[in-house]
Amino acid sequence: MYFVQITDIHLFADTERILSGPEVNPDQQFRKLLTHLQHLSPQPDFVLVSGDITDLAEQEAYHHFDTLMQPLGIPYYWLPGNHDDALLMRALCPGLQVRQTGCVAMGQVALCMLDSSVPGKSHGLLSSQSLAQLQENLTRHRDKTCLLALHHPPIPTDTWMDPFMLQNSAELFEVIDQHPQVKAVMFGHIHTDRTWQRNGVQYWVTPASSYQLQMTPSTAQYAVSSTQPGYRKVCVLPDGRLQTTVVWVA
Repeated sequence: MYFVQITDIHLFADTERILSGPEVNPDQQFRKLLTHLQHLSPQPDFVLVSGDITDLAEQEAYHHFDTLMQPLGIPYYWLPGNHDDALLMRALCPGLQVRQTGCVAMGQVALCMLDSSVPGKSHGLLSSQSLAQLQENLTRHRDKTCLLALHHPPIPTDTWMDPFMLQNSAELFEVIDQHPQVKAVMFGHIHTDRTWQRNGVQYWVTPASSYQLQMTPSTAQYAVSSTQPGYRKVCVLPDGRLQTTVVWVA
């Protein structure tokens, strides 16, 4: 199995609107990335979209995103970020090509997608219900290679973004530590490319489709590092091992 993770697209209903700060058009950035994905051979089994699909949670922007995704002909799953409206996304699902989120089993792999968004807030939080459901799903899929996806980083980054990360990481780690079949946790939110390891589990943050931020301990505040779109390719080998690489779109 191999799939692609994209994140932090920040589309507007107005496709000509520019994101202030990086001064980029998110629609144009995303089209560049999609053109690149269309030329991948072989094509991914699916696309994982890990939040901040829109910048203002406009219904028209979600419809536009779905319209742009359809020509790929590849199944896609999404989960909400802090710029999204989780309730609206769920309401729109039946009329779009997006697959329902949750925990999806595909062969020997289970992908568990978590909603870490908090309405009106930039930080993330997993509800007790989400954590209980994750525990149940991981117990059900104890014989599979399990991957987790959410929008907010559960790992401290030692940067100015840490106040806006997942606020109850310890509760998530408590669940993960009980299930050795969890091999990786994927997220976005901080517009950069970094990896960590904790107790044998890989933690990957994937660069944004829209623009990248400077994320070093010496960076004290918001600063754009690049306007080059990026995404992540993940391959699950037959023995359950993972291979991943970040791809930058020229």
